[in-house]
Amino acid sequence: MGGGFEPIVGAAHVQAPLAADLDGAPISQVISPADADEVAECMRLATLDSIPLVVRGGGSKLCWGNVGAAATWVVLDVSRLSTSIEIDVDEGIAQVAAGVRTSVLEARLSELGRRTQIPEGHVGSTVGGSVAADPPGARRTLDTALRHDLLGLEVVLADGSRTRCGARVVKNVTGFDLVRLYCGSFGTLGVLTEITLRLRPLPAVQRCLHRRLRTIEEAQRVISQLSARGVQADGALVRAAGEAEVLWLLEGSDSDVRERSERVTGDELEPSAWAAAARPVPAEPASDRAVIRVCGRPSDVAEIWRSLESFAGAASVGPAFPLTGVVWARVNPKQLSALCAHASARSWTWLIESLPTAQKRGRDVFGPASSALPLLRLIKQRFDPRGVLAPGRFMAGI
Repeated sequence: MGGGFEPIVGAAHVQAPLAADLDGAPISQVISPADADEVAECMRLATLDSIPLVVRGGGSKLCWGNVGAAATWVVLDVSRLSTSIEIDVDEGIAQVAAGVRTSVLEARLSELGRRTQIPEGHVGSTVGGSVAADPPGARRTLDTALRHDLLGLEVVLADGSRTRCGARVVKNVTGFDLVRLYCGSFGTLGVLTEITLRLRPLPAVQRCLHRRLRTIEEAQRVISQLSARGVQADGALVRAAGEAEVLWLLEGSDSDVRERSERVTGDELEPSAWAAAARPVPAEPASDRAVIRVCGRPSDVAEIWRSLESFAGAASVGPAFPLTGVVWARVNPKQLSALCAHASARSWTWLIESLPTAQKRGRDVFGPASSALPLLRLIKQRFDPRGVLAPGRFMAGI
C-alpha cells in the first residue's frame, strides 16, 4: 500500500516512519510532497485507493485525537511546504506556506515590528499545524483568537481539488465562513497548504507583572480585580508550586502600560519569564499519565483547579489560562472517567490531550458529543466522502 506515492513525490521523500505506530495502528510510510500540486496528487491517489492519511506539520499534536478507524496509516508531512513567506507590512497581511515553522515566521515578522495571533511557545510547530489544531494560548482572550485573524486559506480536499476561501483583505464578510470551519478541524476536512494571516504591530512596551499568593482563590480574585478596575490584560496565567502565582501581561504604549500597571500593582518580571511560563503543557503519550485540559468560564478557574486537585493531587494541576477559563492537569488514567463526569455535570468542556493507547480505546477524548454533531457528520461526508483524512480521530469518531 502507498507505493504509488513515489512517482508523485520522489523515492527520497517516501520514508519509513520514525514512530512505529499511531495509537497502536502501524504507520507504513511518511510522504513529503514539495508543493500544493504534489499534495493534490497524493490526495487523489489516497482517495482512489482508500488509503487513510494523517497530516503532520511539526508533529507536536499527533497525540491529540481519538484512536482512528484505520488498520494502518500513511503520514502526509507538509514540512517541505516551507519556502514561501510573503509579508505585506503596508496591508498588514502575511501569506505563508503551511509547513513554515512558527518560530521562523515570528522571527521574520519581529524584524518588521509585526506579529500574529498564533499561540506562543509551541516548540517545532508549523503555521498550518497551528491552524489545524488551534491550541489555546496565554495571550488569548474571549475576543482574541487565531481564528479571528485568519483571512484566507488554500486547502487541498480529499479528491485532490485545490480550493481557496477568504481573501487577502482584512474586511472580508462575503459568503459562508469556511476559513473558521477549517480552524481546529484537526486535518479531517482538507490539507492546509497556504495561510493568509492578519498582522498585528509589536507593542512598544511589554511588561509582565506577578503576585505570589497563598491560594488559587486569591489568584482568581486578582484576575477579577484587573477587570473590575478596567485593566485589560493582554495575557494571564496562573501556576502553583506550593503557593499560587498569577502573572499578567500588559502591552501597548509606554503611557498606557504605566497607567494600567498603577491600577493593579504587582512585582515585575523579565519578559523572558513570561515566555517560559506561557509554554504549553507537554504531551506525555508514552507515560502512564493523561494530560487533560478543562475549560469553563473565566470565573470558574479556581473551582476547576480545586476539582482537578481532588482527582490528580495538587502537584499535578496547572497552569491555568484565566482569561479563557482553561486549566490543565496530569491525571492517573483510572481517574479520568470520574473526572470527566464531574466536569460535564458542571457544563465544563474538556479535551484529553494525551493518554496511553490502551486507555484511549473506546473513549472520546473530545468529551460529550456536541449538539452540532449531525451537522459535523454531514460536513465530513461532503468534504471527505471516502473517509481518508484521519478517519475516526475527530470528535465522536468523525
